[in-house]
Amino acid sequence: MHVLFEEDGAFKTATILTDNDNSLQVETATGKRAKIKSANILLRYKEPSPNELLSRAEKAAEDIETEFLWECAGDGEFAFADLADDYFGGSGQSATAVEATALLLALHAAPVYFHRKGKGRFRKAPPDILAAALAGLEKKRQQAQAIERMTEALTRFTLPDEFTPLIGELLYKPDRNRGETKALEAACAATGLSAPHLLLRCGAIRSPYDYHRQRFLRDYFP
Repeated sequence: MHVLFEEDGAFKTATILTDNDNSLQVETATGKRAKIKSANILLRYKEPSPNELLSRAEKAAEDIETEFLWECAGDGEFAFADLADDYFGGSGQSATAVEATALLLALHAAPVYFHRKGKGRFRKAPPDILAAALAGLEKKRQQAQAIERMTEALTRFTLPDEFTPLIGELLYKPDRNRGETKALEAACAATGLSAPHLLLRCGAIRSPYDYHRQRFLRDYFP
């Protein structure tokens, strides 16, 4: 008999050597003998071997659609093995060890859709919370794309349109939370130029004299 268990935030497999009430003596897939708590056991199974379970489950998890899985789950808290039986089994059939582990990996990889409620237990995110989380992820994706686009333009010494009203701020008092600042820093790292030198190459600074004069005025005559 083999077990799937969680240890230090990672899923592992092992073969049972001795099964006690509160703990088990096992031999892991790497051949190491260890003592694990019964509370950490997620699944007991006969096949496949510990060396095969996670690799096969990872491949099977790729075919599980997160959105559809969210629709299949009930509103209450559930154990992954129970949902696996409904998702893969049906008609009283139980999911195989590979299928149950694949579903566990899919749930674990989608924290926006499924909130953990304990070892092997989850609850699907309410529709309003899910919608807000997905909107936040989409906003971050768009911001990342914008930063990538601006960085690419700067490395070609072309000033992005977003930079025009922000030149003073970017040069003298940059806000590192702004996408424009992140793009400028990335472009500086890529070109090996400082921000003033890069923006000078982009035509955003009229001359070195003008750059230093503006800094003097901002420091002493704000």
